[in-house]
Amino acid sequence: MKKQTKLLLALTLALSIMLFTGTSVGAKTVAVDKDNFSLSNAQNHAILYTTLDNSGRPTQSGWIGSDKDEEGKRVGSPAEPANISNWRSFQQYIQFDGKKHTLWDRGHLIGNQFAGEASNVAANIVSETFYMNQRLMTYFEGGMSKSSENALDNWLYLHPNYKLEYYVTANYNNNTDLVPSSVTLKYRGLDKSGSPIQIKLPDPNTEGVSPQKTSNDMFTTVTINNIIPGMTIDYATGKIADEHSSSSAKTSIVDNFNNISKEKSSTLEKAKSFFLSHKEVILSVGALVLSYIVARIKHKRKRK
Repeated sequence: MKKQTKLLLALTLALSIMLFTGTSVGAKTVAVDKDNFSLSNAQNHAILYTTLDNSGRPTQSGWIGSDKDEEGKRVGSPAEPANISNWRSFQQYIQFDGKKHTLWDRGHLIGNQFAGEASNVAANIVSETFYMNQRLMTYFEGGMSKSSENALDNWLYLHPNYKLEYYVTANYNNNTDLVPSSVTLKYRGLDKSGSPIQIKLPDPNTEGVSPQKTSNDMFTTVTINNIIPGMTIDYATGKIADEHSSSSAKTSIVDNFNNISKEKSSTLEKAKSFFLSHKEVILSVGALVLSYIVARIKHKRKRK
């Protein structure tokens, strides 16, 4: 019984260390540098690379992987963009289409649905408007209920033996802007032998999205603008100014809206995110502890 107790305690300790130090459990994507980003290095697991430009801004990320390499759910919480020093003061609050929103999302270049925890690093996170991130990017990437059924995530699901080669580049207007004015998606499929397959989704005909373009190497590219319809963004500072001054305008600025309540809910949101991203580990530790308690009770009954 002493050996079993020691083994249980050791296992519980190991799982607890992984849980509270953020060690990834069952990670399916491995981070590599750009020189090692190749199909030959993506045979046993997915790979992801991220890069910063000379101004320290996230500039390009790439991912190669298959459907089995995806996490199948949102994992962890994204870091603040590498070039934004104080996200809370950078954030703004707006009213759009009659609803209140935070203006900026911590947007993944390579989506979390593809690369999981590896995608949450600061070099893969840029400031994206909620409109761009939640409506335009998800149309192409998938992973949400309102995504296109033809999205890249679903393409992988429908082609379980193929891989996706996927790049996202942040486009800045100059060397000093804090926020990219757009991002460019570049993607193609790879069959079992590594031969390229063209993927072209239906164009959404939505404001902020350019028509897709195809090339001889089977890549499809599309540029998505970092916008809020009806508003003007200063990409140098991330500040926004309302284009419509009339009372009938459906979009208006509400700077620093509900800061106090947001701060109060921040801790709860972090706790919720932490539990959801480590749920399997938490439940495993709980099951082990419960098994140990039951075993001890049975042992005491036998002795009586």
